[in-house]
Amino acid sequence: MPSCVHICLLDLLILGVSLSNFFVISSKPQLHVLSLFPGGERSGLDIAAQMAANDINDATDILTDYEFILHINNTNPNDPKQDNKAMAERFLYHHIYEGPAIPILVGTYFSSESEILCESSALWDITQISYGAVSPRLSDRNRCPTFYRTIYSSVQQNLLRVKLLKHFGWDRVAIVAQNDLLFTAVSDNLRRLLEAENITVVASELFLNDASGTMRYIKEKDARIIIGLFYEPQARMALCEAYKQGIYGGRYAWIIRSIGFENPDFLYEQDPAITCTGPDLAKAAEGAITTTWKLTTDSTATMPTGKVLSNEMLIHYYR
Repeated sequence: MPSCVHICLLDLLILGVSLSNFFVISSKPQLHVLSLFPGGERSGLDIAAQMAANDINDATDILTDYEFILHINNTNPNDPKQDNKAMAERFLYHHIYEGPAIPILVGTYFSSESEILCESSALWDITQISYGAVSPRLSDRNRCPTFYRTIYSSVQQNLLRVKLLKHFGWDRVAIVAQNDLLFTAVSDNLRRLLEAENITVVASELFLNDASGTMRYIKEKDARIIIGLFYEPQARMALCEAYKQGIYGGRYAWIIRSIGFENPDFLYEQDPAITCTGPDLAKAAEGAITTTWKLTTDSTATMPTGKVLSNEMLIHYYR
């Protein structure tokens, strides 16, 4: 008389044979990759990553001996414009201790999250590849020996800022930066570059929640060219104070880091932290120059997957 265990195993065997007619069961060893994305309104990043994973598995000349499995996790889907260092760490350590083993971590979007994870990744010999973290601190190979990225460090934009100043013949500038590790590192690097080019920095100020004193000092130093290093909320604070203190018009010029490309109407966004209107901010920012990376491509080169960058990828993405 067969036992229940035998019957159950036999049923599973029959079920497996039946299911094999409908599903392709891979015999390849699996390569598990953890990916961390903000989620929410930035869910397009998830989609692009899964597209890449599918292309790798379909390719005949990329990791052909493995089945590429992407584990997608969202660190802050309810507020994707903000980092969530605790959640990023949680996902990483969950996979480290609970499995499956992950030799590769794709992420994260935010520098603050990546700076924490890069040390843990190195400790566990995990190769970390970020698509959005731009902090120059991540270039420290002693601290982050297994960290790589597909985007430039934010200090690269300093080279463009210096070229702009030299192009217009501006040799006297002020730097206004948000009090944040990312921007203080960029500001430090920029001051060294400006000094090497004999461009005088008449003021280099930091602020976080109140830009009134900062902009007052900028006015006292009679700075006309102002380099702004901050996120959108602090940009509104600085520009509001510039408007209230009369630091705008044809005598002044702002060079501002890459803000507004995701939210072009950020000057008109309701912000309880300031008393200026959208038109006030627009008046203060009139003529401002922004520096950023080129986020799209006109290239018609064929990628390893066989797709053409400028047209087939978009068709593939939106279908």
